[in-house]
Amino acid sequence: MNDEILTIQQVAVYLKVNERTIYRLFMNSAIDKRLLIAIHNDRANPLERLGGSVERVTFHSEASGFCVLRIKVRGRRDLSTVIGSAASVKPGEYVECHGSWINDRAHGLQFKAPQLKVVQP
Repeated sequence: MNDEILTIQQVAVYLKVNERTIYRLFMNSAIDKRLLIAIHNDRANPLERLGGSVERVTFHSEASGFCVLRIKVRGRRDLSTVIGSAASVKPGEYVECHGSWINDRAHGLQFKAPQLKVVQP
């Protein structure tokens, strides 16, 4: 985890509130160092867009919608692993994802997509 702390002014600009509000929240322990680090990391890793055809559904939970997909992305040689949530998804469908790349210790490089939707290619 990055221990770099943002200034009150940087947090205020990011959250679109005034500096006095951030200072008051920080002094009242409503926000802490972990939140400021999370805000910094969020700014450092903005959401990216990734789209491609589903080659394999490695896992899908009908109860929660959580899924692990292997998709073919144009311009990439290897399949990309996408984790996210979708009501239903099948091989051959095209998905658009908005998220960021993570490196999972057990599973390697994955695209974590809070927003994942099946669209027409």
